[in-house]
Amino acid sequence: MKKSGESSKQQGGKTHGNKAAGHTREAVLAKPSASQLPSSIGNHAFTQLVEGRSSEPAQDPHAALITRAAQDPGSPLEHPLRQNLERQLGADLSNVRVHQGSGSAAAAESLNARAYTIGSDIYFGAEAGRLDEAARGRLLAHEAIHSVQQGGRPVPLTGSLQVSRPSDAAEVQARAAAESFSNAASGALALRDSLRATSVQPSIQRDIIGEKTWPGVGKFEINFKKIEGKVAGDRGVEDGKITFTPAATAAESDSIRFVQIARDFNVDTGDQFEWTGGEAPRMKMMTTKDVAKNIAGGFFLDQIHASQAQRTKKADPAVLPYYDVTSPGTIGRRKGKTITAATLEDAPGSPGQRKFNFVTSAKAADKGFYYGTVLWGFDTFHDAKGVTKIRNEYKSFRLWQGETTDEAVRLFNEFYKNPGTKDAPTK
Repeated sequence: MKKSGESSKQQGGKTHGNKAAGHTREAVLAKPSASQLPSSIGNHAFTQLVEGRSSEPAQDPHAALITRAAQDPGSPLEHPLRQNLERQLGADLSNVRVHQGSGSAAAAESLNARAYTIGSDIYFGAEAGRLDEAARGRLLAHEAIHSVQQGGRPVPLTGSLQVSRPSDAAEVQARAAAESFSNAASGALALRDSLRATSVQPSIQRDIIGEKTWPGVGKFEINFKKIEGKVAGDRGVEDGKITFTPAATAAESDSIRFVQIARDFNVDTGDQFEWTGGEAPRMKMMTTKDVAKNIAGGFFLDQIHASQAQRTKKADPAVLPYYDVTSPGTIGRRKGKTITAATLEDAPGSPGQRKFNFVTSAKAADKGFYYGTVLWGFDTFHDAKGVTKIRNEYKSFRLWQGETTDEAVRLFNEFYKNPGTKDAPTK
């Protein structure tokens, strides 16, 4: 069917581009950009990164953490730094407070940030507290500039606060200004004029970290490039790669592979995208929301199912759930001194208006345990001219794969009648 206005060919493909198989995944799956957490945040709860966008159904903890961080005691900017900044920025920073307690660290971690700023309050993450004096000064300068951009006043955590993106003008300006901060007053006048011209509404502005390392486990990296449409009918795409490199002391595995689940919400119809043709199996293995079990609805195992077949005989090999079975990727390894990174390549997108969510987990396929997970996604939308653009990109990391991934894998196994399922062939 053509619910979103795309062609049958597009509907039968994947949301992401499967370069190896020569398919175009039209609506959902396979590669994002090194962007960030999207969403609006309310005064009490981050209530699911925009309805239908959260990868897990339970209430998102970000807002609660941010509210708790606001209770950490704050201290004024150190006098020499404040004096220098005030001279260069032409602004009064006496109201600025720096928070460095456990609440601030937890909130910054949840936002994948070294630090973030709301109004006149700067919140440091754990990593920020370990920076040397020069790096700390640059980070404080960056965040102080955000405070000036937002008016330099306390902001109540009510209503809606947006999370900034690295490509936002305010972020670009703050990075450039912080880097040149050490050049004394050379650019002070130009900087003051620039800041006066680019004030922004209060928001959660942050310094984004593009990777996550767990000691003794390994490092996750996500790097996606946004490719927006130029004329009506073009697809908006996130093209990139996810990499997991096991640590030298990580649990050993000869086969580290990615399991990726995806959700594709069709904004135009107000429902999950309806898959037809070769990808119709996605509809039969889609998760159902179950709050009690912490399962989010609408997710399915992300493969090109047109290239797979259900088992009909006991002797048939199991249909494996790993991303690299049907899409570009490499298998990783951690054996003795041998360390090989696992990779996943994807290019999800659509010419329509969609909300894409992915949960991508690195798994020791031969041992059965997971190393870690990255949650990511974005929206495609039409501008005033009907051209497809991208917004609300996000990512976050965690060690645990989640109940929704477990459920999607279970439904995948049942659909393909893998060994151990109730309908598995016995002859």
